[in-house]
Amino acid sequence: MPFIIVNTNADVEVSQNMLDDFSNLAVEVLGKQKNFISVMINPKQKMLFGESLQNIGALVEFKSIGFGDKRPLLAAKIKELAVKHFKAQDLFVGIEFVDMSAQNVSHDGKLMK
Repeated sequence: MPFIIVNTNADVEVSQNMLDDFSNLAVEVLGKQKNFISVMINPKQKMLFGESLQNIGALVEFKSIGFGDKRPLLAAKIKELAVKHFKAQDLFVGIEFVDMSAQNVSHDGKLMK
């Protein structure tokens, strides 16, 4: 049940390809089913990275029920996607991993526990 939210100051239009790339990451690395993954990309945000509004970056919140030992791999791949899709500078890609408890997550009106 991964939820992936990307906020970026990049001046881009969100494409199906961008959304698919982030969704496929959860499928490939975590083995999650695609129909349980939600992705939201918020471009053109007013964001300060370093000392300048001109620095391009992304803040990513990745929530999932369990990550195992996959956080380092996910961090590297998310950074690669931010560079690819947003032209983000490596230094300005921040990621928060949130390990959700299944008893606090619902899909189709039912708890995941």
